[in-house]
Amino acid sequence: MKPHQLRSVRPKRQRGAFAVIFAISAPVLIAAVGMGFDIGGLYLERVRVQTAADAAAREAGAALAAGASLTEVPAVTAITTSASTPLLQAVRRGAAQNGFDVANVGVTLTAEPVAGQSQQVRVSLSTVRQNLFLQLIGPGSSVVSARATGSVLNLPNCLYVLSSSISDVSVTGQSVATANCAANFGVAQNQLSAAGVREINALKKNPAVTVDPLASLPALTPGSTCMTGQPVSNEFSPGTYCNGLSLTSGGPYKFKQGTYHFIGSAGKISGQDYSLIINGPVTVTGLGPVTFHFVSGSSGPNNYAFNPFYIGGKAQVTLSAPTTGNHAGILFFQSASAGTISGNPISRTRHVVDGGTGTPRTTLNLSGTLYLRKSELELSGGAQLTTSSYNPIVINSLSLKSSGSPNTTLTLAADFSTLPGNFALRSGTNLATTTLVD
Repeated sequence: MKPHQLRSVRPKRQRGAFAVIFAISAPVLIAAVGMGFDIGGLYLERVRVQTAADAAAREAGAALAAGASLTEVPAVTAITTSASTPLLQAVRRGAAQNGFDVANVGVTLTAEPVAGQSQQVRVSLSTVRQNLFLQLIGPGSSVVSARATGSVLNLPNCLYVLSSSISDVSVTGQSVATANCAANFGVAQNQLSAAGVREINALKKNPAVTVDPLASLPALTPGSTCMTGQPVSNEFSPGTYCNGLSLTSGGPYKFKQGTYHFIGSAGKISGQDYSLIINGPVTVTGLGPVTFHFVSGSSGPNNYAFNPFYIGGKAQVTLSAPTTGNHAGILFFQSASAGTISGNPISRTRHVVDGGTGTPRTTLNLSGTLYLRKSELELSGGAQLTTSSYNPIVINSLSLKSSGSPNTTLTLAADFSTLPGNFALRSGTNLATTTLVD
């Protein structure tokens, strides 16, 4: 046979071979894709079941924190549509709100005590998912299950957002807040989730608490003499700063031990007056414990009006509060009188901590309470607010904003060991938590 004749025949044979190979392999390929579809579906269903189990356990923990008794589940207890006790109803509610009600066919839900634990309950949830392709080589359905444990922790309080309006709680971008303490909100849990608060890492939320825990603190009274002039060696002394204080360059700046009253305006940023401005690559530290008091005056230009603070521009601020006296533990204090200018109420003022641009970002390392009860606290632009011991915050509203890296970060802690035993935030709060069980 001539060479060119051989070359003309080989492609026909190859085409025939390809057809045979495809005919043999196509069912295998289709089965593999189908099984992949089933396996992917099982994975997604597992995530849904775990989410519902977590919610059911969290509701169980909340019921225990509210006074429900573990005697309702002396052993493994099946939860049915006739569940009537507070704990069982809570478990059913948590699962049902996430799409797995025991009234539905195939859903099994149980609760049981955890051995040796007086404030824990374990929840188990399972459902049946029909297989589409796996049934060709195996069972027609698969059981998908998950477990979680709801418990009660008694934690000190470190955050109060007093407003009952969900518009006063805002979390945007990749803002991060962490706290091994209780965060108290004046709005309901489901509203917090809708506002993005569910994205805040490790923040143990205790919603629907609107009582100001520091309302009984005695007032601070500014002196009648205004502090004037630039201090020697950039060391400020306690007193009344009638036209506020602005630190934008130079330094480092140091504050001697005592109480500082900021009234009036130190300047404007974006059209807003501020009584304390720390805005620039400056370092601010305390030479001893300090309290910064934001208040309005009764005389002078613009009635020495109340204005909030602004800290930004890469400023590095390290301050600590006194540990004795009537205002032990209070670092920033917004007076009860702060909130009116010439008799007109201010319903919402905003204290700002802005990260600035470039590095390092604005960082506040504070050991003390930020008591800004009538105002909003806004952290933005990658600002960092942290502590080495305690920094509880009591405010009307909270806004965390991130638009890029690094993230805006709020780190809360509540080590009150250096404060008097009657410090108002020392008493703990019972909070419901969940722990995954593989």
